[in-house]
Amino acid sequence: MSLALFAIAIAPGLAIATYFYFRDKYDREPFKPLFVSFLLGAFMVIPAALLEGILIGNAMEGNQSLLMSAVIAFVFVALVEEGLKYGVLKGYAFKHPAFNEPFDGIVYSVMVSMGFATLENVFYVYGHGWGVGFLRMFTAVPMHAAVGVLMGYYVGKAKFSSAAPQIALKGLALATLFHGAYDFWLFQKWNQSLALLAFVVLAISLRLAKKSVREQVEDSPFKPHS
Repeated sequence: MSLALFAIAIAPGLAIATYFYFRDKYDREPFKPLFVSFLLGAFMVIPAALLEGILIGNAMEGNQSLLMSAVIAFVFVALVEEGLKYGVLKGYAFKHPAFNEPFDGIVYSVMVSMGFATLENVFYVYGHGWGVGFLRMFTAVPMHAAVGVLMGYYVGKAKFSSAAPQIALKGLALATLFHGAYDFWLFQKWNQSLALLAFVVLAISLRLAKKSVREQVEDSPFKPHS
């Protein structure tokens, strides 16, 4: 892989991670837990690939029903990937003392998601080249970020709620739902033109993510009172 191709592969994830670092303007997180979250997210690509390989097998070959496409998209891919990210978020970042406001759930979740998306992107771009790199820059990587925000929104709320498990799992469920819906329209073989609906799912996810970020930034307990 050339240096230029490698740069195309890692640039989107790093750019999004940097944006969220600076978006946390009232009580910015220390670098170390953010970096560790990013690295742990990247490491999750390995178990995800192994699990997906075992679960999917030859299911995507030949005639594939809509039901099988849904199972692959929502369970074998989305639930596996979001579940692994959720494990990192709850197992590491959630317990860190720097996680001290609801918006931190979004920040750490995005770091985990961008770590995952960045390494995944390196493999895709290495295998498929420039075209895939540019396409994923505006599709798959932002989709990982959007569902990371949605998961983090609820995990952040859970940190400061007595109903923590239920609220946190709602974030996992929502991330899995949107990730699965995005992949479903790409995986289904019934009508290839329906793949365009993945862009609709992406647009809705980004809109919800933007709203979630704005809400938690404005509600930050560290925001100066005017």
